[in-house]
Formats: sequence, C-alpha cells, structure tokens
Amino acid sequence: MIQRNQDIFERIERYMQGEMTEQEKSAFEAEIATNPDLQREMEKHKELVDALKDQEILDFRRKIQTIEGKEKAQARSLRKRLMRFAAAIVLIIGLTAVIWYTFRADTKNLYENYFTAYPVESQIRGSEVEGISNALDLYKDGEYEEAIPGLEQMLMKEPENGLLKIYLGNSLMEFNEMRKAVGLFTEFNSEMAYYEEARWYLALAYLKMDQKESSKSVLKEIIEYDGIYKDKAESLLIELENQVPDDS
Repeated sequence: MIQRNQDIFERIERYMQGEMTEQEKSAFEAEIATNPDLQREMEKHKELVDALKDQEILDFRRKIQTIEGKEKAQARSLRKRLMRFAAAIVLIIGLTAVIWYTFRADTKNLYENYFTAYPVESQIRGSEVEGISNALDLYKDGEYEEAIPGLEQMLMKEPENGLLKIYLGNSLMEFNEMRKAVGLFTEFNSEMAYYEEARWYLALAYLKMDQKESSKSVLKEIIEYDGIYKDKAESLLIELENQVPDDS
C-alpha cells in the first residue's frame, strides 16, 4: 500500500493542476499505470476535489440567489416607487389639463359675453361703392364668412373708410381670422373716427386669441381714453384679472 505523505499529495496536486514538466508528467503517468495504490490515491484526490468544487458551486449559487433575492426586492420597491411617481405625474397632468381647459372656457365665455357685432349704420348704405348693400345684408344677418369678400372689395375702393374696417374686422373675428382682424384694428389712431370702437374690438380679438396681457393693455388704454367703452372695459378688465391666469 502506498504511504500517504506530503510528497505524494503534492505530486498528485501538481499533476492535476498541470504544473509538471513534460518529463515529470510522463514519469508520473508511467508510475500511475503500474501502481494500483497510486491510482486509488488519484481517484480519492479527484473525488475530494470534485466534492470541494461541488460545495463551492453550491455556496456560489446560494450567494447568487441571495443577491438575486435582494435585487428582486429592490426592483419591486423601485417599480412601486416608479408607479407611484407615474401616477402622480398623470394626476398633475390631468389637473393641469382641467385647469387649462377651465380657463380656456372662461376666456371663451368672456369673449362671447362681451362681443356684439357693430351695428350697420344707415349712412354707409348710401355709399357709392357697388355691391355694398348685399355685403352689409350678409353682415347684418350674421353671415360673416359670406360677407368678407364683399367687404374687402369695398374697402379696397374706400381704404380710409373706418366703418368698413370695423365691419370687416368683426367679420374676420367671427370667422376666426384673428390676425387679419388685429391688423385692421391697429391701423386706427386717436384722430380717426371709430378709434375707440377699433380699440374695443382689438381688446376682444386679443382675448379670443388668449393673449391676456395684450387684451388688458388695450383695455387700460380705453379706460384712460374715458369714452363710451370705458365702463365695459373696466368690467372686462376686472373679470380678466379675477378669472384668467396670466399669459406665460
């Protein structure tokens, strides 16, 4: 029987680890082939190494499972936090949308409450511009889209006619051509007839465009002008301050 000692153990270990030289390996393999006791020691050593490896693998797997368990718990916690965060964001967006639409509705209601198309005056019906009666009839009947082409043609022939500008501006407002309407109303100066009417409708045009600060600025000018639209301007300005958020 082979005597177990440190030398045999080290030789077996070096052989299994591939640390022997080719000459040492050949001599050791020849010894194994002729020595049954050494063969048994080799088998025992292999079983011991395999057992150690199995235990190491088991320990490693346990560590991995522990880590995975912690990671899953952390992932679940993170998912819960993200879900709560996402729910909060959705709620904020929803509330913001409600508020925004509420204020938009307030703006629309204010416009509808204060807008009245300027009435047709009899003096303009006596104008020599061809086709004026038909355009004015359409305007008077609230057929603003149909009235616009005729009013534009009339204004081309009488470009300084302030009343025609008011009618065309009103029609453009009701047809949602707000920028064109604003352009017409800003052509007026304080020395022109219908200046105050133009400023009033300009304030309403800005209101319909949700340009609150611009509308407020024009309303303050009307109040300072102290004319026939002063009371309406003061009333609308108060409602704008109380009901509609500032433009950003």
